[in-house]
Amino acid sequence: MAYKWRFDVVLGSLPLLLYGLSWSFLLGLAAMIFGSAIGLLVALLRVRKLVLASQLAIAYVELFRNTPVLAQVLWVYYVLPVATGLRLSAIACAIIAFSLNVGAFMAEIFRAGILSVERGQREAALAIGLTPAQAFRRVVLPQALQNILPASANIWLSLLKDTSIASVIAVGEMMYVARSLAVNTYRPVEVLTVAGLIYFLAVYVQSIAIEHLYGRWLARSRRHEGGALRPARSILDATAREELGRR
Repeated sequence: MAYKWRFDVVLGSLPLLLYGLSWSFLLGLAAMIFGSAIGLLVALLRVRKLVLASQLAIAYVELFRNTPVLAQVLWVYYVLPVATGLRLSAIACAIIAFSLNVGAFMAEIFRAGILSVERGQREAALAIGLTPAQAFRRVVLPQALQNILPASANIWLSLLKDTSIASVIAVGEMMYVARSLAVNTYRPVEVLTVAGLIYFLAVYVQSIAIEHLYGRWLARSRRHEGGALRPARSILDATAREELGRR
């Protein structure tokens, strides 16, 4: 007998799925912010080539890049409280696990972005009187951030999909809501199909928007800077003028 689809059952619960999607976005946003901060710190430890710190940073990156996100979420939820005595909510455990995972990938992205900036730019910044910290913050980091924008966008889109894993520890994001609806309505095929379509639309629309906005920004930068992405020279010139103005 052919299966009889009943999407009308799901449509009545669509607001619940969208509410769960909002939690998916919030979870992903928190993890992206904390993960980016962790990634930048780890990248700095690696590029400074301090032996012990660099080795610890490498171990962290390799551990979280080469283990499943599901295993990381379950470890933080079940093992971390036993090991530390801390009592954490499910949402806190999910944020910690995703932040550590994102941090490992963002560390490599930040490191690649920093290393893509020519060493001469830092030397020129030091030559005009900037301290090493100022040279990094005002000359190296802006160029590195420009270089890593596409890769960072890919991390965000992947993270939004990965937030569905948090449903295994009862975080109320969209997949958890979908699984609950599937049980309550006895229509798992329709509910999970609609949930998958919502994920697809959320990620696909963002990917198209990001590509469009980045393309426009790229074209504008090239027009304003004579065919290059705001070259280091322009950043250095602006920094030098500001330093001279202060003196």
